[in-house]
Amino acid sequence: MSHPFAFMMNALASLDLNIVYALSSIRTPVGVSMFSLITDLGGAVVVIPVALFVCAMLWYRKELPYAIGLIAAVLGGEVVKDSIKELVMRARPPVELHAIVEDGWSFPSGHATAALALYGFLIYATWKFSPASWRMPLTILFSAIILFVGFSRLYLGVHYTSDVVAGFALGALFLWFGVLIGKRLSGSGGARG
Repeated sequence: MSHPFAFMMNALASLDLNIVYALSSIRTPVGVSMFSLITDLGGAVVVIPVALFVCAMLWYRKELPYAIGLIAAVLGGEVVKDSIKELVMRARPPVELHAIVEDGWSFPSGHATAALALYGFLIYATWKFSPASWRMPLTILFSAIILFVGFSRLYLGVHYTSDVVAGFALGALFLWFGVLIGKRLSGSGGARG
């Protein structure tokens, strides 16, 4: 009799593969073009400049602790994501399903990690520093970016669903870590033990 954990892992792997195949079967050239642009919102080409720009704005507003928190969230997530990739060494979906060129290990999704850490922090900063009228529109925008970046990795055939979910979980952990650092350094982290 097989171990229940092995059965669950096999079932997850099968579900992962079926989702990638299903999405690849409904891909269109327009969809690939659109999601290739969206996926870049979670890549270094966009994440690094946006993070630096927001850090500069926070520094200008004399909110340096939160700039440090943002750097900790994005950079920390990146370092740990790379470590997990090297530890797990999960191959990407079959290359014939890729709509874009991508290499490296699959688990967890770096784009999903970075998107949640960065845009999640922007949601937090929006509610902390922005006028009330901006809060809901920007929250919807940043939330949509996070979700669409995650979906783009599946649609483009370069990640499994569990890679994206794990990336979101890791991004959320470092988002929490970054916010905590910002609060502690600014002295608004509550009572200290």
